[in-house]
Amino acid sequence: MGFNWNGSMRGSNAFEDYVSTYSAEVQRIARQVRSIVMSVLPNATETFNPSAKLVGYGFGTGYKDTICAIILSKGGVKLGIARATELPDPEHLLAGAGKVHKHIAFAPDKAADTTAVRAILKSALSAWKSRQPKA
Repeated sequence: MGFNWNGSMRGSNAFEDYVSTYSAEVQRIARQVRSIVMSVLPNATETFNPSAKLVGYGFGTGYKDTICAIILSKGGVKLGIARATELPDPEHLLAGAGKVHKHIAFAPDKAADTTAVRAILKSALSAWKSRQPKA
């Protein structure tokens, strides 16, 4: 998930504008994944990076405060999880060759296990909170 936050889009319709260039099926999946993310991270900042084809969610302005990112492609949607290799994954949803970050793939022909995805996101949020300086 190496990305920067330059060129971000803002506004109430930014997500719909962003996903509008993808197929109806990818748009549907992206909306579903976004709904899951927002249910676990309701106060997260949503940042769009069209050049990297992703939407980042976190609690700051930089990469270190990123919890996850929705990554769009013609074939589907991935939910990238920052520092996922440190998280429990009893359902084995996390994939990818990264040594630090992993993703969960969502495909048109496969239903998402939303309970397991939420559990991973909750773990990612808890891990992020534990890394924050104590006040």
